Amino acid sequence: MKNITKENIRSLFFVLLVVFFINIIAIGALIGFASANRTKIFNYFAGGYITDQDNLRKMDKQEASDQQKVLKSLFTQETMIVDAVARANPAVVSIYISKDVPIMESFYSTEDPFGGLLGPNFKIQIPQLRQNGTERKQVGGGSGFI
Repeated sequence: MKNITKENIRSLFFVLLVVFFINIIAIGALIGFASANRTKIFNYFAGGYITDQDNLRKMDKQEASDQQKVLKSLFTQETMIVDAVARANPAVVSIYISKDVPIMESFYSTEDPFGGLLGPNFKIQIPQLRQNGTERKQVGGGSGFI
């Protein structure tokens, strides 16, 4: 086993510091990319709706107005969010953390803490706990995406 020295700890600290700053730069680049390309990202999720609306403009006015009423009712922020969630849903995972937890029960033991000084019939009930098996319980959880 390798001995831990101040030099090893200092090297580990600097490596972690460099990794931290690389992650900060990468996250900043992603945020910058997303803000610069927000129109492209919007078009990715709403592209089908926008294409339908463009096609409606090319139709006859009467037919377009009927279909445009239907499209306006469908082309809402709510439907876009539902569509985005439906597309991303297969990548979402749930994580449950379970553990065997002891089952504790309380009981009273009858003892004479004074060793018979107060008489042979003097006894006190002292509350105590003991383990009576285990049970599996969820102790944590979360979600993530792939």
